[in-house]
Amino acid sequence: MRLVIRLVGIGGQGVVTAGLLLARGFFQENYEVYQTQSYGSASRGSISRTDLIVQTSKIMDLTIDTPTHLVLLSKDAVTTYFNLIPTTQVTIIDNILWDQIDQKFRITDANVHWIPASKIALEEFGRPQALNMIALGYLVNQLERPSIETMLNLIKKQWPAFAEENTKAFKRGYELERTLISAQN
Repeated sequence: MRLVIRLVGIGGQGVVTAGLLLARGFFQENYEVYQTQSYGSASRGSISRTDLIVQTSKIMDLTIDTPTHLVLLSKDAVTTYFNLIPTTQVTIIDNILWDQIDQKFRITDANVHWIPASKIALEEFGRPQALNMIALGYLVNQLERPSIETMLNLIKKQWPAFAEENTKAFKRGYELERTLISAQN
């Protein structure tokens, strides 16, 4: 089994944090994990990306050309990585971007999951910072690994002061029903 996961957003959205947490979850469940991160010169507002390779056997190939799973949380992420969408098994996109992007980027293929992560973060948690945990919860559900128990324990250890809110956001994303946006919405 080989998974190649790419999470992309802008600085300040917690994309790298989510990627590191996911890598720890897989590692804790005895998978081989390789994780990289890339972000612009500004810590907030420029494109930010984290990539993971996850395998059950030793990782010999560090190529991350075509992700199996792609999470896009900003307009720049969608326009930059749009060409990868047809090749992924699952692409997750924050549906707040639907009205912000050109019509040519509004993909409604079966492998594209438009989720209301930003809307939930603002309306239910009162802060945009919950976006990364909501998206991560949804991704973990789609991956069917690492276990929700592993991830919740890691979240609690990572941020003891924010454990309750972050675990709620993760669970909310994990339990989120798949939402597809059609051109009529």
